[in-house]
Amino acid sequence: MKASIDDVQLDLLNLVNKLIETNNLEEALEKLLEITKEYPSFKSLTCLGYFYMRIGEPFEKRWTYKTDKSINVLEQALTFNPMYHYTYSLLGEGYIRQNMYKKVENILKQGLKINNDYVINNNLGVALFKQGNIVEACKYFCISHNLGKNKMNYSYYPYLNYAICLALKDNIEDSLKIAEELINLESDERSGEVDIIDICKIFYLSKKYYIVERLINEALQFYSLGFDDFIIYSHSLIELNHPDRLRSTIVEICEEREEYIQENLSDTNLSETDKMLNIKSIKDEITKYTNIYNNILNGCIPSLSDEIYVEQNYYEFKWLY
Repeated sequence: MKASIDDVQLDLLNLVNKLIETNNLEEALEKLLEITKEYPSFKSLTCLGYFYMRIGEPFEKRWTYKTDKSINVLEQALTFNPMYHYTYSLLGEGYIRQNMYKKVENILKQGLKINNDYVINNNLGVALFKQGNIVEACKYFCISHNLGKNKMNYSYYPYLNYAICLALKDNIEDSLKIAEELINLESDERSGEVDIIDICKIFYLSKKYYIVERLINEALQFYSLGFDDFIIYSHSLIELNHPDRLRSTIVEICEEREEYIQENLSDTNLSETDKMLNIKSIKDEITKYTNIYNNILNGCIPSLSDEIYVEQNYYEFKWLY
């Protein structure tokens, strides 16, 4: 008996999944492109969109994400089947990467009509937050947390987003309760996603500077400070009248990056072009940290980025077909 097209497609997608699991990515992409040409369907196109979104395609010696191609393929997938919630979720993530927040809102609201999924709720909250609608965003982050909190490998990003929104709405008491709850979670419960420095943003927005200082001091043995983290930490130290600690921190950051420059210069595996690009990037970082430091010392507090956390680790390739 002749196998159906669905069976053939399933066998081929299983083969692609095995190629991905064994890190044969170029062969996996080649096979996926063959499948979507020979058997175009909402499943094969969604799988290709996922591949472009999460893995990308080879460029020179590295793999780069191809969000534009992912969006194009996923939009095609919806023309085959507008009732497949994974496609909406991935497409929303793609639009977020392209800062197309109104499109994110529209596509994810359609997705919610198909499946009240915690990932879709969180990322809809992200889109609304980015458009300045904190009240509505807060609602969707809360829904997302309640839907996701009992799932395996839940990241707790929706709960963190919810607490950040509460703090921005001046609901300090409830935001601090969530911050304490997140800190008290065992690391395995947080799935290694939300970390202490993330949680510090809630305390900072709530003006609990002494807690920010304590937590970041503890975290510095495990983490490097990003730009937002440095703003939070630096401003907290100034509010607590600890300028010497701030001075020693900026010295440590600059010395660490000078070491990175020397490592790049001595790396025989890098081309001269790559060395120049890496060193320029490191020097730009030093300049940015130094400017933040000087601004804060002069009483000018740089604004935080409007970072809110996208949920994306909910599914694997094999779940899509």
